[in-house]
Amino acid sequence: MECKNCGMIIDDMSVACPKCDLPASEQKLDELYVVDVAHSGEDWGRAKEKIIEALDITLYEHYKGLKVIHGKGTHKGSGVIRARATVLMRQLAQDHDGTFAYDRHTEGASLIYFN
Repeated sequence: MECKNCGMIIDDMSVACPKCDLPASEQKLDELYVVDVAHSGEDWGRAKEKIIEALDITLYEHYKGLKVIHGKGTHKGSGVIRARATVLMRQLAQDHDGTFAYDRHTEGASLIYFN
């Protein structure tokens, strides 16, 4: 990734930028991690796995939150992923001191904010 302070390319595993010492925990504070769980033929089991994996990355890499694209549920049976994803996301937000919200720009996505 590129340091948001000085532009130096830094390893994702670094604890700070080697040039300006900006901590890694501050590098992604203003970005959302995004995962799409409904447009590659996922069933609910795979969608759930992708959400949990994305949450782990979001927390580990210090993103401000997670955006899950779950679709609107307009195709036959596709509303299952949206309904289950929002229930799971509410629980994950509560478990990790985050805040759940629907994306105000599209009804096909929901968010968890952490800072």
